[in-house]
Amino acid sequence: RSPVAVTRAMAAPHAHAFSARTCAPHARHRASPRTRCRAWSTSVPSSTASTSLERDGFVESTPMKVYIEDTDAYGVVYYANYFRFTDRAAQEAFECAMEQGRGWFEGASASFRELSLVSISNVKYARGAVLGDEVIVRTTIMDADAHHVRLMQDVIDQHGGLYLSAQTTYARPDGARAATTGIGAAQASTAPSWSTTRVMVYRDEQSGGVGGGCSHVDVMRFFERGRSDAIGGSAALAELKSKHNVIAVVSRLDAVFPMKIFADITRAHACEVRSTVTLKRRNIQVVFHQELYDVASGERVAAANITCTCLDAANMKPISCP
Repeated sequence: RSPVAVTRAMAAPHAHAFSARTCAPHARHRASPRTRCRAWSTSVPSSTASTSLERDGFVESTPMKVYIEDTDAYGVVYYANYFRFTDRAAQEAFECAMEQGRGWFEGASASFRELSLVSISNVKYARGAVLGDEVIVRTTIMDADAHHVRLMQDVIDQHGGLYLSAQTTYARPDGARAATTGIGAAQASTAPSWSTTRVMVYRDEQSGGVGGGCSHVDVMRFFERGRSDAIGGSAALAELKSKHNVIAVVSRLDAVFPMKIFADITRAHACEVRSTVTLKRRNIQVVFHQELYDVASGERVAAANITCTCLDAANMKPISCP
């Protein structure tokens, strides 16, 4: 499969995104605070109830609809685009909490535009969302302090069926994190099995919004290109499908990002994706460790572990990769 097809396939057994809430899809049409915001008590897993939101079990449900812009050529949501949905839902939850006078951060106020998504963890893709699907993103606060908030976000259908679950962590641009531009040097940079993919970051590659730079979704697109190259490119993927009837879909993901990614560049900027590949579970799982580097400085600016599962294209059951 083509690079895009891979990430689609990766998204196939994943989740959708739609509009199951009182506000309009993707919050394009804002409802009044009263109709938009809902919070109620429920059981919330949290090690320390450091905020009133945690103690009260703040939950926000945001409906969205899958449009063609969210999908690939097969009508399946692209694996990274689920995190557009969760980010929109996080903004809705943040703004609803503010409207209720219960900010996310202890002793501090902030605009959602000031926050950065710094990690995505424990991602499980349960099944795929397709064009036209309506989904609900359910956001629950797990824990928070003056600088960070950790969310549990589930993408579900209108009957509660799960598409995707993930933990996302947002951070304020203050304290020690304000000066953070990367996540440290790579410990595995001398690994003999690195596959490298050069990426030029042009203006249209940067969807970081007000703060500029690349978003987490941009970085995940770069990682997808690296995965395709690491296993031999689109020709190898096409052969896997045509000769062996095997497709690979993303099934798990963990990733970390700095506060801002290439936020200060004023011209096309070179970066490099480095990938290693490991086969596990009798060659059913293909595990990629991927890192994104700034070519000019040599600094690592993002990293991820992404697991793809090989499936029989006929019955979508796990199968060993040939």
